[in-house]
Amino acid sequence: MLRRVAFAALAGALLSVVFTASPASAATARNGVCESGEFCLYYNSDQQGSVSDFDTSISDYGDSQPSCYEFKGSGNGKGVCVKNNAAAVWNRMSRPVTVFYNSGYAGTSQTIAAGGKANLKSGLKNENAAHRIGSPAAARDGVCNDDEFCLYYNSDQAGSVSDFNTSVSNYGDSQPSCYEFKGSGNGQGVCVKNNAASVWNRTDKPVTVYYNSGYGGTNQTFAAGAKGNLKSGLKNENAAHRIGDSGGGGGSDPDPGDPGPYPTPPENTQPSQAVRAPEASARTKFVRTQIAELTGEKHCYVGDFRPGESATSNHNTGNALDCTISNAIGQYPNSAQEAQGWKLANWLKKHAVRLDVRYVIWDGKIWSVARSSEGWRNYTAGSGVTGGHYDHVHVSMQNPYGD
Repeated sequence: MLRRVAFAALAGALLSVVFTASPASAATARNGVCESGEFCLYYNSDQQGSVSDFDTSISDYGDSQPSCYEFKGSGNGKGVCVKNNAAAVWNRMSRPVTVFYNSGYAGTSQTIAAGGKANLKSGLKNENAAHRIGSPAAARDGVCNDDEFCLYYNSDQAGSVSDFNTSVSNYGDSQPSCYEFKGSGNGQGVCVKNNAASVWNRTDKPVTVYYNSGYGGTNQTFAAGAKGNLKSGLKNENAAHRIGDSGGGGGSDPDPGDPGPYPTPPENTQPSQAVRAPEASARTKFVRTQIAELTGEKHCYVGDFRPGESATSNHNTGNALDCTISNAIGQYPNSAQEAQGWKLANWLKKHAVRLDVRYVIWDGKIWSVARSSEGWRNYTAGSGVTGGHYDHVHVSMQNPYGD
């Protein structure tokens, strides 16, 4: 299972490396009782020991207190973080629920039918990081369902299939963390990356397949409803796909215009100030606090002083934050993390005036107050996973030396 890397070990590399999902809305205040309408994880097999009850999907249970989701009921395991510690489940919902080995709904999985009780199978027992509520199609069931984009191991839509309903910026390189071919047939269990030969686009949007992770390099676009073989240069040389992308590099899914469900922050009345990194200015501290309290993203840092930049730059004066989204510095986010990053980026954009935010960079895009009428623009000042800001959201405040 992917493990998160402490920020202190990466202070010179722009940002921290921890991603923690936002706290979910309470299911009867998450009271440690498995009630009707909830999905419940148990510390011991056969629905024994302390229980942790949920009424929403969780993309990352969190690694440690006080931010992790813990077992809340009485009994063995009470207070222990759920992640990598669950042995059994009870699905008291009216929909199936899938438990995943990795955060971001990836890796080995097990689907529990509505109303079902089960012990987690080998490879998931005490190796669990996320669960998602919804239909088997949403749980990647190896069937090319309506509204999904599907990759096939062989040409002409033959062999094992890998089905998706979101964009994926990096399929991953090896098990158990890669996206694999899930359907029966030739190639089942093989990682999708550099192994797909054909596609079927059953979504209502165009989908573009890319040679490189992060939606870069040679690409091929498939219209809504289209079937096709990947062209030379992409057949068995594929790393990513983006839904809603007609080949121009835009229109990613999730919609970059979605600000997420986060509350409106109070006005930032802190004075303009220049300090020396890694200290944060008063304005920056205010924004960092609001991000943590209102969006749940708790891993935003100024970072160490950067000798290669001007002493008056936003980072060096304590007037910029990098908020890690992916599992580790230098890694592209999975689809759930990419969606989370867009929610944070668009919340910062929406409330830029109240927070005194000057510009935001995320996922190869930049938005600024000075050019707000242009919306999200392509970011060209850096490239690659970190330089292009695919693994972290950057937010700058005004500093006394200007933007």
